[in-house]
Amino acid sequence: MKKVFFTSCIVVLAILTAQSVLAQSIGSLLTKTISSDVVFGGKITSIEKCTCLYDLATVVTIDDVATKKSLNLKYSVYYSKLRPHYNIFTKGAYILGGGTKKGVLACLNQKSYYCDSSSTKINAIIDSTRGVGTSAK
Repeated sequence: MKKVFFTSCIVVLAILTAQSVLAQSIGSLLTKTISSDVVFGGKITSIEKCTCLYDLATVVTIDDVATKKSLNLKYSVYYSKLRPHYNIFTKGAYILGGGTKKGVLACLNQKSYYCDSSSTKINAIIDSTRGVGTSAK
């Protein structure tokens, strides 16, 4: 009887330990995913068009209100979602949206037979879930 009780206690402890390790692993995985997300909002200060046919995009530089920093955000024709009022190409318009740090974090420009990255450092790519919305003016 003591042997069965002792074995049962060991099995229960093993299950609890496994659940704890699994919960910690899932927690760290979620933290990594969340930390790669970027939420932004501010006034567009400059626009750079990326001309590579394989990655048609525009880099929008904004003065982010929350971080008080200048952010370079990549709007990709193939990946990003544009919401009303569609003024992402208008300098001086205000934008609000979300992005990710995953993917091609460079502005690619078409050369004769290849694409070359520009020197602009991209902080995030505007994502397809939240996308980006702009002011009317």
